[in-house]
Amino acid sequence: MSFSGGLSIVAAGRQKIRDHVKFVVSLGGHGDMRRVMRYLATGVAPRVEGLETHPPHDYGVAVILNSLAERGVVPLEQVVPLRSAIETYLQASQATVISDAAAAPIFAQAREMAGALPEPSRTYMRYVNDRDVKRLGAVLVEHLDLAGVDDPALSPELAPPPAAATFLLHGNDDNIIPPAESVLLANYLRSKQVRTRVLLSGLITHASVNPSATAMDAAKLVSFWAAVIKQ
Repeated sequence: MSFSGGLSIVAAGRQKIRDHVKFVVSLGGHGDMRRVMRYLATGVAPRVEGLETHPPHDYGVAVILNSLAERGVVPLEQVVPLRSAIETYLQASQATVISDAAAAPIFAQAREMAGALPEPSRTYMRYVNDRDVKRLGAVLVEHLDLAGVDDPALSPELAPPPAAATFLLHGNDDNIIPPAESVLLANYLRSKQVRTRVLLSGLITHASVNPSATAMDAAKLVSFWAAVIKQ
């Protein structure tokens, strides 16, 4: 699921195991880590006919800032307190699954922690709290190459293809990893003679269920999983 979906396809193509894997299923996975990181920071995704690109979820830039903090984004002495504030914000975001009331005091704590940070961490954390993807993304985009996102081991389109049948399932409205990723990955795998099936579904968002999906979406998803089970 999510980034581990793409990474599972990379793993299935490794020489030592590629002949021992029967099939791989990726839900909301990526084809090219570089493309996805830039989408999360800039909102720019590849154009695929029939697909709409949605503005990226603020979760993405918060996680990128957390991972890149020590790589020159902020002074080293600010890394630990900034990460602590980001992690508090992410905990609050997770708490919204329970209720907004449960999340509110944790969000308030994240804002309080931001106010105590020195610059530039204070400004960057304010962007996180304000869900300001555009401004925070502009700060982060120049640092993405430092994250090693160009490593072929992170992207199935850059790694040796698997021999196993590959099933790609993606939400139509995914705003963390765009559905174009699964379409482009399917095209790549088919060009390498990998038996590939792709379904873009209205029944899921990124890695959760969309309660407003149609009966037709459900039928298509049943057909998709039936093909997986037949493996």
